[in-house]
Order: sequence, then C-alpha cells, then structure tokens
Amino acid sequence: MPASRISIFDIPLVVEAICDHLTTKDIWRCYRVNKSWSDLFSPHRCKHIQFLDLDSTQTWYILNNAHHIRELKVDLADATDLLNSSCTRLEKLSCVNFGYMTWPSTVHQDEWALDFTPRWIDLEPSINALSLIKMNPRLRELNILWYPAIGIPVRPFTPTVLSALSSHRFLRSMSISLRSTHKELVALLTHCPPHLEELELQCKVSYPFGEEGQHIPLVLSGPTNLRCLIVRDTFIRDQPNIFSTLLKYCPLLEKVELPQAEGSTYRDFINILVEHCPKLQSFHQGMTHSLIASSDAARLLNGYPNGLREVKLNVYISDGDPTSRSQEGLMRPLAAYYFNVLEVLRLQVRMGPISARIVSLLGLCPRLRVLEVIGNITMLDEIVSKERWKVLMARLDGAIDSTADAQTELLPWVCSRLESLMLHIAKPSIKRIGTVMLQKHPMTEDAIEEVSISTIFQAGLFCQTLKSLRCLTNLELTWEASIVEAVGMIPYDRGSLYMERVGLPRVSQKDMLWMGIEWSTVTDR
Repeated sequence: MPASRISIFDIPLVVEAICDHLTTKDIWRCYRVNKSWSDLFSPHRCKHIQFLDLDSTQTWYILNNAHHIRELKVDLADATDLLNSSCTRLEKLSCVNFGYMTWPSTVHQDEWALDFTPRWIDLEPSINALSLIKMNPRLRELNILWYPAIGIPVRPFTPTVLSALSSHRFLRSMSISLRSTHKELVALLTHCPPHLEELELQCKVSYPFGEEGQHIPLVLSGPTNLRCLIVRDTFIRDQPNIFSTLLKYCPLLEKVELPQAEGSTYRDFINILVEHCPKLQSFHQGMTHSLIASSDAARLLNGYPNGLREVKLNVYISDGDPTSRSQEGLMRPLAAYYFNVLEVLRLQVRMGPISARIVSLLGLCPRLRVLEVIGNITMLDEIVSKERWKVLMARLDGAIDSTADAQTELLPWVCSRLESLMLHIAKPSIKRIGTVMLQKHPMTEDAIEEVSISTIFQAGLFCQTLKSLRCLTNLELTWEASIVEAVGMIPYDRGSLYMERVGLPRVSQKDMLWMGIEWSTVTDR
C-alpha cells in the first residue's frame, strides 16, 4: 500500500506557529471551512478570551485549552480557575472590574464612599489575577483598570506580585488605573520590570489612617528603560517628588505626559527633563487648570535644539514676563529648531497675543500634522498672504489688470500633511480705514462695503488654502461676530462676482459653511 501523505497541518507546532500570525477573526474563518479544519483550529479559538459570563461548558472548554490563550481579560479579583489551569503563554493581560467582588456585609457601601481613609482589602493569591504574571514569563503587556467612581479599595500588589514584576524580563508595557496608597505607589515604581518601556498611571492616591505623616522617598537602583511615561489625574502631596525622582532615572525617555500641577512644580519638571532626558521628543501638559509661565515654556523649547515632535502646553504670559513684550520667547526656538521636525502643536495661551506668530508655523513646518491654538485671537489677514490680498484690492480698484502679477498667486502652505486645525479668528485689519475704525467714527457706505469685500476676499483666500490640504480631516474655526457680519453684508451672488472680477476662484456657500461661516444669498443688512 502506498504511504499516506503527511500534511503540514499534521504537525501541531506548525499549526500553532500559523495561528500566532492570525487574528481571532481569521482563526474563526479557518474553523468554519470544513470538518477537518474545524477540528484543527478549534483549540486556537481561545487566542483572545474575555473571562466573563461563561456557562460551565464554555468555562471547561477555555480552561482545557488555556495554553492557547494569548490575550486575556479577567476580573482582578476572580482568577481562581485560570490560576489552576495551563494558562502560561499569555502575551497581554487585562485585569478589570467585572463586579465579582462584593462589599463586606459589615460595612455599608455609602460608608466606604464617604470614608477618606478607607480600609483596604488585600487580595489573596488564590484569586488575585496578578498572580498570572509569575506563570507567564513571556507576558509583554499588562493593563489594570480598577477605578470605579465608588469602588472597593484593594491591594493587588502583594510582595509576591512585586517580586514577579521586578524579575520579569519580557514585560514592556504597563497601564494601571487603580486606587492606591502612597506607600504602594512607591513600591510599584521601585519594582517596575527592568525592561519596561511604556508606563501609564492613573492612581488616585490615598493616605490610610496611620500613614498620613509617612513620606516614603522613591529609591531606584539605576537608570530605567522607560521611553514613554504618562501620568494622569492630579498630583497631591508628595507625588511630584516621586515623579521628579523617577524622571532623573529616565535617560531614554521619548514621551512624557504630566497631569495638573502648580506652576513651580512644572518648572522643576522642565529643568529635570532638560538635564536628564536628552532624547525627549514629545511633551504633553495637562490642559485644564495648570499653567506654565511662558519663560518656563521657552526654557523647555530651548532645551532641545534638535526639536520636539509633539508639544502640548498651557501657557500664561504675566505682566512681569519679558515674553509679554516680545513674542520671540516662544517663537524663536519653534522657528529656529523645530521647523523641520514639529508634527503636533497644541497651545493654550492666557493673557498674551502670540497666536498670530504661531500661525506662521503653517508656512514653516512641512511635517506639521496638528495645530490647535486655544485662548488667543488670530487676525484673518495674518493667516492669508498680505501680498496677494493687496493685489486683489488693487485689481478691484482697476489699478492693475486681473491677469497681471502672476507671481503673487497664493502658494499652498508647506504643511501639506496637516490633519487638524483649530483657531479663533478675529476681524481683518484694513489699513486704509483702520483709523476710522479705531476712533469709532461713523463709516461711510463705501467704507463699510470695502470692509465686507476685503473680508470676503481674505476668507476666500483662506478657504482656497485649506482646500489644498488633502490630509485635513478636522477643522474647528471660531469666527468673531464682526467677520460673520461683514460677510453677511454682501449677498453670495454679488460677492462671487467680485471674486471673479479679481481672478479669485469662486468659493461656494458649502465651502464657507465648512469653514464655519454661513453666507446667505440675501444681504443681512
């Protein structure tokens, strides 16, 4: 009898290697091909598992094939079955709150919610999902989300778990959202895996009764491998000191995102970053109530002459700050060092008219993808080309032919990759009638119409430039009422004729509405 042919699917290791490169959806598709493939791929359907609301049959099937699980989402306090299984090949572990843990019968839930020094529950190793860390030496990503509005304070980071973390060689990313104590936070940072590259923390820190006066410093044995550090929520008490120490041990840090803090705290952070984190490429500041002085922001920007790719700042300019008299403090490093590397700039400015200069980056930064300026006013005639606008007004007056001076045609911004733009735009400054407007003298009908025509031309030039940006997907423009009123003084049909007369491509009502201006076919006057 001829020897039977052996297929590669007869070799379990080959099938397993194939499934490691397939998504869950692809594995299910293979499972449905025929009976033979159904038997072959059935165990590998357990690649991504959410251990929630399972009947006995499903539970038995998953536990029987636990060695095939690569990504697991499980309740932090309900991992008994998995801890007694062959779940030893995890690559991603997500520990969440499915609500399996009940409140102690002796304590009412409202009492815990109002208790500022709650009693903490130590998770037993037999139910603690973090005990899976020791069982899975090839775990690469750990996520913990136990942060309900009213939650049971638990202590999952037992000495055994911390020991497993500190010796883990493959763990590269940790994201932890957990109610914690100051002592536990220090212990966690002290026992971070040696090769950890990404750390995200949102820890509401409490000081249990008996620990209020304890100030435990963070002591690290040597430099970390962190490349990304994200800290959310708000700093309280000793937290700034903890993270200031941590930053001093992050020479490879490329991205940092810090939460709300006092201005002096951010000044210390900036000095530490400039001195100890030379590879930084992205700086994100909490954009709520925390403010950085413009001089400190300039210190940050000047501290990285090779440029940061992403910058998110909440800046204030005080009367005593020399930057309030000169916009060069922030603009000089941006224009000198950052023009060829800057990709994202989110800027919230208080008490300082620097937005107009910031907008000039649109013509300087070819890699710019996001520009969002909040809290400042940008003049419309500072966005568009002044030379082009003057030519259009001269054409309207008949001073030059509409086909002349082709070299003044508006060129697209160099930021051809721009995806998001957010600006607050104010009325244009028209020099020939500026004196009349400033002195609040009555304006003639001709002067009013000139303001309207000029505004329409500038809005048309702006729209023409925006339409040339093929990657632009998010546009949020806030217009001052004077611009909307000026556009509304001339109906769309007549305004379109003015555009054709000066050789400006016609802008449709839909285009104007896309920018946030409703241009009616009937005059608003």
